[in-house]
Amino acid sequence: MRKLTSQRVTIRGIRWDITVTDDVYNDNGESCFGICDYDNNKLLVRSDLPENVKWETLLHEILHAVTKPYPSDMSDEFTINCISSEIFSILAQLGVFGKGCNPYEAKNK
Repeated sequence: MRKLTSQRVTIRGIRWDITVTDDVYNDNGESCFGICDYDNNKLLVRSDLPENVKWETLLHEILHAVTKPYPSDMSDEFTINCISSEIFSILAQLGVFGKGCNPYEAKNK
């Protein structure tokens, strides 16, 4: 499986930094898999996760960045979890992440 590394992407015409890091915390100070930091255009993914979970987490955070301008019900956690999980599964089946990616291991974020 291709390793997720820190890099830059453009989402909705804005440059975002993808950072794979040791510590990722939500607004309540709780450790989590990933964060979409709208104020600083950063997508953070925890480095100690299995590679397939990192990729699904990144997809989840990208969807937050994409849906931010839309009505709030499009970017709520339940909706983003459902959409990201299914898109990740489809992309994994198509071989986008390389061999050894089991989409069913990347659950329960």
